Amino acid sequence: MITRRNFLQNSLFGAGALALSSSSQKLFAKSVNSGSTKTRFIFMTRSNGIRPHLLAPASFSKGLMDKENNKQPFSESLDKHELPKWMSVLESHKSNLAIVQGLSNTFARGHRGNISCLGMFKDGTTPWATIDVELGKLNPSPFQHIEVLNADNSRGIVNGMAVLEKGKRNFAYADPLTAFSELFKTATKDKGIQSQLKADALVLDYLQQNTAGQALAKSDTEIQKMNNFGSSIEDINRRNKILEGMSAQISHNMPALDSKYFQVGATKAERQNAYVEIVLGALKAGLTNSVLFTLDTLNDPYTGLPEQDKAPIHLHDIGHGKPYLGTEANKVREWIRMHHMRMINRLVEELKKTPEDNGSMFDNTVIMYQPDGGEAHHGKGIEHPVVVLAGKNTKMNFLGQYIRIPYYGKQGHKTLGNWYTTLLNNHGNSSPHFGQEDLKLRGMGISNQKGPIKEFLV
Repeated sequence: MITRRNFLQNSLFGAGALALSSSSQKLFAKSVNSGSTKTRFIFMTRSNGIRPHLLAPASFSKGLMDKENNKQPFSESLDKHELPKWMSVLESHKSNLAIVQGLSNTFARGHRGNISCLGMFKDGTTPWATIDVELGKLNPSPFQHIEVLNADNSRGIVNGMAVLEKGKRNFAYADPLTAFSELFKTATKDKGIQSQLKADALVLDYLQQNTAGQALAKSDTEIQKMNNFGSSIEDINRRNKILEGMSAQISHNMPALDSKYFQVGATKAERQNAYVEIVLGALKAGLTNSVLFTLDTLNDPYTGLPEQDKAPIHLHDIGHGKPYLGTEANKVREWIRMHHMRMINRLVEELKKTPEDNGSMFDNTVIMYQPDGGEAHHGKGIEHPVVVLAGKNTKMNFLGQYIRIPYYGKQGHKTLGNWYTTLLNNHGNSSPHFGQEDLKLRGMGISNQKGPIKEFLV
């Protein structure tokens, strides 16, 4: 009998067995319901890395734990094990969960990878759209892509982490009030916001009309910036007209949030929880099918966790092992991971309760939780763990599995670019490869780095 576990072990994880037969591919694809509704994606990135060993269930046998510790490839069904303590809130969702270990992204080095964990290019460059944006294009919506950002207690609309196209960064909502107001403003009954909408339209029209003229006297770089600005204005105007026709749908799904979440003094945890409700409302209303939720940055102090005192937690300090009010850094890092899992659980639970087609919204949703800079506080990107939760229609044939692929430099190793190419290929974009190649891997004898992870193709 061919089981899912045996299948994985004999293909991706078997020495030298890197390609599947057509019959094997059909076997694995049977578990996936193609569905009529296209897939939506939620990317959740965090700072300070995710240490790979923390993702391994403690109940692994000695043989599996030896493989884990020695970075040897294998797969194991999660239904045989309890999840690590910090992930325990997701225990009831194990059949929808996959833990993927061994992917690499050496473009993300040092304290933070920022865009590189989404674009597979060196931080500071923007040669193409990031993966969250590319996936959003597969299922068009009024807001092609929404980005919410928790960074340095900023407010308003700021430069985001995502890239819309070459040289064009996305805008992000930096506080819940701005996100709520901008996303749901066409459905609000607040006369002040309605008046502001009309004023915004006039300002946008004026700016769009004057952008081209202003660009004439600029350098090539400035012209590009002005053209990007002008196209953004045009997009906003076009989108607002669409939203006016969706006001009833938006109003029905507008989250009811306590005013405390909008206050300047709201805690970090309150701001994050507010974003979760705003993202849920936006997805239910059909405003977007692609979300990037930047959970934190190293400069952003944590407040409001149930385990902590009133004093803020500084991520950079605990990343360097400094205790927090007498509590060791590793314990505090666990508090933060548990908080992240509670937010993910809220997303999963609510989407599972929301009807869509003949099932639920979660059936057509992928949530990915990953570090922005790799495996540690000072990440090298040699390992880039990914936690995936996804529904039955999402063309993910590896759910319910703990998967460790061949380690960096070993034959069969895969990069984050291969992972993203797989997501694109499975969901309607036939691009041959996403992201830049790793030149160090080429020097280690891995010359063929392009393409999807064939064992994950559906």
